[in-house]
Amino acid sequence: MDKHTKEQIQILLLQYISGKATVGEREKLSAYLEQEEADSDWQDILEEIMAAEPAMNEYKEADWQPIVEKIIKENPEAEKKVVRIFPFWKRVAAAAIIIMLGAGSYFLLFNNKNEKQEIAKATPPAEIINAPKSTKAVITLADGRKVSLDSLTSGSLAKEGTVNVIKTSDGKIVYDGTSSSIQYNTLYNPRGSKVVSLTLNDGTTVWLNTESSLRYPVSFSGEERAVEITGEAYFEVAKVPGKKFVVTGNGVSTEVMGTHFNVNTYNDESSVKVTLLEGAVKVSKDGSVGLLKPGQQAQVSSAVKVVNGIDLEAVMAWKNGFFYFNNTSLQDLMKQLARWYDVEVVYTGNVSAREFGGEISRESTLQEVVKVLLESNVKCKIAGKKLIVE
Repeated sequence: MDKHTKEQIQILLLQYISGKATVGEREKLSAYLEQEEADSDWQDILEEIMAAEPAMNEYKEADWQPIVEKIIKENPEAEKKVVRIFPFWKRVAAAAIIIMLGAGSYFLLFNNKNEKQEIAKATPPAEIINAPKSTKAVITLADGRKVSLDSLTSGSLAKEGTVNVIKTSDGKIVYDGTSSSIQYNTLYNPRGSKVVSLTLNDGTTVWLNTESSLRYPVSFSGEERAVEITGEAYFEVAKVPGKKFVVTGNGVSTEVMGTHFNVNTYNDESSVKVTLLEGAVKVSKDGSVGLLKPGQQAQVSSAVKVVNGIDLEAVMAWKNGFFYFNNTSLQDLMKQLARWYDVEVVYTGNVSAREFGGEISRESTLQEVVKVLLESNVKCKIAGKKLIVE
């Protein structure tokens, strides 16, 4: 195999293990590795990758062989349901290993001591708790009527004065029209529901996580566009000259003109977190103020603290269809599972001090997630609508 070909395989392999490879790139990589001479060369290629990335020295030939075998056998369509488990430290996180859930799959999971464990087959409990297949969200209209979003496939859900509330064919909610009267609606997305998307009448789009609510005017008027949230929401705010957009939740106010940001106000979290992806925002509480730039996060308890170097992939995982664990405690991991699968987490002993790193598709069943935890030495079981951690 010539040097040029080796370089091509190295690039394709890096794309694959980082989860960025296209279908065409995966097929090309598989074709390379099926060649007879590949067996004698792939280890050299992997050693070059490890030499370029010192933290990759943790990997040995025994770790890489199953990855290469899987690339050859992989059906690209199977990546609709994947788990990516990787070490905590950021340098190795770029080399996330992609694997399928199911019989014969294995996982690499790293705890807070960087101890590696290989995970074999596991048999999940018989009772299946699936990921949410539909939205259970409800809109409370200005007159108190409640409209369930799954009550209509598409079309007009309600009429609020001159504003039409529409459900599009892809499940999004859109407020179309303007009104001079001030009327408020509230969108509530409960546990065990898919993420719901809402477009306000100014063009701002909001994604609402589970166990979250958004209170908003049917039509904005005046110089301020103000909404209130509980739980977690991601905003892509439309730019309207001279009219700032204000989000309040748990006593924290976030002001913007037009930008993309995430707000987490869950009551069971240690602080309110506002994370900026694009634009600029001002976060304030009781006279304490923080100005955010993209990639920064305001962590607010008694005062506003601005933090740099935020892992935006972790913040946005819920919107992008994943659970994301990065130095995540067992308690915080369980909070995410409880909201998504609508289960109660019960602890029957001392809570482990371990931390976890990894990424799991939200399309997985709870049993599939439990399988990973069980084989990672987390003793837990499903009993009805309870997830018991021993």
